[in-house]
This record gives sequence, C-alpha cells and structure tokens, in this order.
Amino acid sequence: MKGSPSDTVEKINNYTFQFSWPTVVKGLWIKYPNKHLSFVKFNHVIDMEIVDSNTIKIKKLMYSKVGFFFMYSIEDIIIDFKGKSFDMTTSMLKKSKAFPFGKENCKYMGIDIDGVEKTLYTKRMLTSDTILKWMNYFQNSFVKGCKIIDENCKNF
Repeated sequence: MKGSPSDTVEKINNYTFQFSWPTVVKGLWIKYPNKHLSFVKFNHVIDMEIVDSNTIKIKKLMYSKVGFFFMYSIEDIIIDFKGKSFDMTTSMLKKSKAFPFGKENCKYMGIDIDGVEKTLYTKRMLTSDTILKWMNYFQNSFVKGCKIIDENCKNF
C-alpha cells in the first residue's frame, strides 16, 4: 500500500473459510450491523459502477466509533466474478485527532483445495507504529468478523 508515513507497520492476517467464494461474499455483505462489532455504526453503499459483465466497483461509506475515537472511512471494493475475487481497500476520510493513521486492504479469493471450493481471506493493515498497543483489539475484531461471516454462510 502506497502513500504511507515511513514509521509504518504492516500486520497481515489470513483465514480460510470452508465455504465457496459466492457464499462468503453473501455472508460478508450482511456482516453489518452486528452486536459483536458494535463499533461500526453504519456502512452504506454510496456509489456503484458496472465495469463489464464480470466486474463491479462499489464505494461504501463507513462510520466507526469506539469510546471517544471516531472515524469516517471509504471502502473501495472491486468484485471480479470470473476471477472469484473481492478486493476492498479502506481509507480514512476524517478521524478524531487521537485516532492513529491506518489503511487496510481485505481480499477474499476463491480457491480449490483437493477439489473442495474454499475462500482465502487476507487482511493487510498498514498503520503507524503507535497503533501497536491497539493490535490485540484489532486482532479480536478480525477473529470476530471471521466468525460472523462463517455464521452468516451457514444460513445460505
């Protein structure tokens, strides 16, 4: 990820969903609102462009609040149906002064393991080193988010 300060740290998390890519995308799409990730106050589509018969670009506005910290962000999403790829980059628009710098990229890729369709989720978080003290909080939200999507997928 480009355009970041020199004192940045990259944190990478991976998770493999035991569901096909279309099922995981459905489960992801209904992830919010959720009582287990209550810091996300809203997450709404504000723009969509059909690029071609296989690709859609979507822009979502998100508002998050934890205690006195708040953040408005934009999620730029590219869904490639033929390539079984859901790529989302989140950038901050406005934040409370105490909220540290951060940018994340989440990618959901359809994979085949021994003839079984699964989905590999990779989350890259690029942030200033001051956020290291928050890493446990973000790791917990990563795990919670994966569990929520897993549960949603069971309903399809």
